Amino acid sequence: MKRIILNIAVITFIIYALSCSHLGGKSSYISSFERFVEKVTDNQATYSDEDWERADVRFEQFADTDYQKYSRKLTKEEKQKIGKLKGKYLAIRTKSATNILIDNINDALEQLDGVVEGFTEELDNQDHNE
Repeated sequence: MKRIILNIAVITFIIYALSCSHLGGKSSYISSFERFVEKVTDNQATYSDEDWERADVRFEQFADTDYQKYSRKLTKEEKQKIGKLKGKYLAIRTKSATNILIDNINDALEQLDGVVEGFTEELDNQDHNE
């Protein structure tokens, strides 16, 4: 009997918790989006390509899918807040992509001397062999 009462209590608690999270709706969405952007901001320097891929998927969820669920219930101020979060993420993402591009360009430039040297050596070798 005690086990049945305990099971009913647990089920009741789960149903209550789920209904409360659903009631949180747009507030929960905005808070989660804020935490996500804060996490990306804090950890961006250490993100790998895989981390960015996961973050991009999550961002799309917040920016598009979740936004569509709540857009009609959001106030002007809440929409502005979401817009600011989108802008901040996109700026961080752009900065990261730019840094990666710059690193790749620098790497290519560092290799360029060796490429030219190898190319000219091979041309000289071919000239001597003819």
